[in-house]
Amino acid sequence: SGATLIVNSGSTLSIANGDGTDLTSEGTLDINGTISIGTATVDANGSFDASGGALTFTDAGNLKLGGTVTSLGTFTESTSVVTYDGNDQVVIPLTYNDLILAGTGTKTFSGTTTVTRGIDVNSSLTIDGSEAENTFVQAHPSSASSATSVVFNVSNVTATISNVTIRYGQGGIENYGTLTISNSVITDNINSGIVGGIYSQNATLTIEGSTIKDNQSNTGAGICLRGTSSSLISNITINNSTVSGNKSTGEGGGIYNLGGNTTSTVTINNSTIANNHSDYDGSSQRGGGLYLSGGTLAMRNTIIANNYRGSSTSTSDDYYYSSGTLTDNGYNVVEYQTGTSTGSGKTFTAASNYIYSGSGTIWNHNGGSIEGSLNLSSTLADNGGPTPTLALSTGSFAAASSTTGIPYGSSPYWNGSPAADQRGVVRTVDQNTSIGAYSDNYIPPVTIYVNANVSGGTSDGTSWVNAFQYLQDALAVAISGDKIWVATGVYYPDEGTGYTNNGVTQSFQLIEGIKLYGGFAGTETLLSERDWATNPTILSGDIQQDDTNEDGNN
Repeated sequence: SGATLIVNSGSTLSIANGDGTDLTSEGTLDINGTISIGTATVDANGSFDASGGALTFTDAGNLKLGGTVTSLGTFTESTSVVTYDGNDQVVIPLTYNDLILAGTGTKTFSGTTTVTRGIDVNSSLTIDGSEAENTFVQAHPSSASSATSVVFNVSNVTATISNVTIRYGQGGIENYGTLTISNSVITDNINSGIVGGIYSQNATLTIEGSTIKDNQSNTGAGICLRGTSSSLISNITINNSTVSGNKSTGEGGGIYNLGGNTTSTVTINNSTIANNHSDYDGSSQRGGGLYLSGGTLAMRNTIIANNYRGSSTSTSDDYYYSSGTLTDNGYNVVEYQTGTSTGSGKTFTAASNYIYSGSGTIWNHNGGSIEGSLNLSSTLADNGGPTPTLALSTGSFAAASSTTGIPYGSSPYWNGSPAADQRGVVRTVDQNTSIGAYSDNYIPPVTIYVNANVSGGTSDGTSWVNAFQYLQDALAVAISGDKIWVATGVYYPDEGTGYTNNGVTQSFQLIEGIKLYGGFAGTETLLSERDWATNPTILSGDIQQDDTNEDGNN
């Protein structure tokens, strides 16, 4: 107890079987040679360092690591089980046979960790990577079709998984507890049953800022929620996340609520569900994007479009109602919806929604119709932030503009949208915002003020009091859509930040899309108040300001 056990270079410590030859260490295990484990259990409660040596399993042995782990050396896993059961531990990125996470605190992953028989999460803890784009946890080195296990199995505990990519499993995650997933990617997992990307049974699941993509299963390829009886409830909340590219051979390509309990709830906010397929094998199953079969679906500010039934994109099928209750919280984009029955509580009916009319580019909205395009990218991309997203391009009616998107409104603003989108892009206060997981970060047009005779202020152009003195400074910050109000006075192209006095090659360069107005006294609040006869605004090329007008050139 407390002592250091050293295996010297060239030496081998063999712990062959569990018949009284198990090893428990409360001190430091320093392996410079080889430690060989058969069916025995090595319980290392102190620090463990095999940097200069080798750890070899020859059979179904167990290694329990309760302290700080520096290295597992040259590692041979055989049919072993490795357990990290300490507090706040770094998980060494290796290929394991079977991995158990227990103990407390945070288990930190980095690089690529492969676990052939999957990872069991057996206590309440946090699993954290450095970021999803470079932290991979997988059940096979290269292919989900060759995997033999689900990557993560979360038992009846409270756990958090953040900043990792979970891939190449016979399913990504099975959840039977209370699980929160944030800033992560669940991708390229394949299961012939119901465990595709995420399967959550009689459990609570929260997904924040994450992307569930390119998973395959029989039902609910992206996410499958199931309550197995009237007394067992499964709830899921999805915020600021993207579900895309998932394919089920049966129902629910993107998301499937398997029902079983009428009080189970799926809550989806500010998310995008697109490019998913149901019925990928041609067996006439529905709900390419989302299938509701029992329980309650509550959805707001979410795009569910460009989902399909079948392996091609010829048959659109975004939302299918079989049973249960729909709570439509508005500002959703729903392209194609159908079900065993339709109407309030079953299909989307809120006036603020954009519902495809079935004809051309006409969408039903606010009791009328608009003509426009969704312009949602079909390809996930790095648009900034920790996880890939589907961008809205210019002109989308779901994007923020002066007339479309979600109005700022009153608290809770933007119909309850979070302050930032999936990428972390902060929404602009007092302006509309985009529908879905991706905000186009709309920058509203502003009025910029210029007054040659201004005195004091901050000279940032935000008001008459803080007006720019030179027109060139206003032109330097203006973008398309802005207005520039210029007070009475004479303005020269060689005056302003970065301009050379009396520079003969300098001129005023107007910007496409801006509107430049003169004739102000410097106090007006409305464009209609200006008087260009009383308050002339002159743009002059007399940069030396010595023109006596002898030639009559005014």
